[in-house]
Amino acid sequence: MDMETDKGSVETDKGGIQTDKGSMETDKGGVETGKGCVVIDTLDALQDGTIVNEKALAGIFGVNDRTIRRMVQRGELPPPFLFGGMRRWRGGDIKAHIGGLAERAQKEKEKEDAEKAEIASNYASF
Repeated sequence: MDMETDKGSVETDKGGIQTDKGSMETDKGGVETGKGCVVIDTLDALQDGTIVNEKALAGIFGVNDRTIRRMVQRGELPPPFLFGGMRRWRGGDIKAHIGGLAERAQKEKEKEDAEKAEIASNYASF
């Protein structure tokens, strides 16, 4: 991803994670990134059968290992399986779980919007 920089810099780590260490920037597609923003290109490239360990997953999301464990406890990531005594995830499981979270969030928003519209129409009839 090519970035045009006003000031500051975007750094890309070995996992393909881009972080903005400076001010607002715009990529060629017009997407703005700001200080502390993390763009995760690796997740889309993650193959379904790829096995990822905790450290690699932390690298993908730009967090530490403890945060990955907390994300699992909160249901933000699928539970790992143990292989060789270490926590592992399959790429397909990660993508499916995150996709499911996004779908549920979208359905909740649509439900809230419908409820607000119904309430507004009820008040409009008075």
